[in-house]
Amino acid sequence: MNLIENPLVYIIDDDLVSQFATQYRLKQEMDSCAFISFDCAKDGLKTFVDQLSDSKQLPDILLLDLEMPIMNGWEFLKEFGNIYNSKIPTEIYVLSSFSNPDDRLKVKNHPLVKGYFNKPLTRLDTQQIIVNKRNLKLKTR
Repeated sequence: MNLIENPLVYIIDDDLVSQFATQYRLKQEMDSCAFISFDCAKDGLKTFVDQLSDSKQLPDILLLDLEMPIMNGWEFLKEFGNIYNSKIPTEIYVLSSFSNPDDRLKVKNHPLVKGYFNKPLTRLDTQQIIVNKRNLKLKTR
């Protein structure tokens, strides 16, 4: 199994406390993780497009909040869908502090989204992300 030595994670969330909590949880479970955080989905999308066009490292995991000003998570997913192709290795997970059943159903049926988690991420949530992205290098305890 190929292990990603330094997985790259994008966190797109306008709440800085949530960004910190998400990073902290992931660092507890993954080895040598690198993070890029954005408090604006538009900035995260622009960086992703720039990385893609410059053939630079794309994120292995993208954690996306739904409720944000300027561009919300749904708008981000629509724009991301316009550039998506099957060679993009990024797995998208929605993180939300709202347990809206309609959002959960939309996420479950969205072809670009791998899963939905409530904030803050739990250890089990993080382990599920790692299991889904099997080639990540886990911390050894």
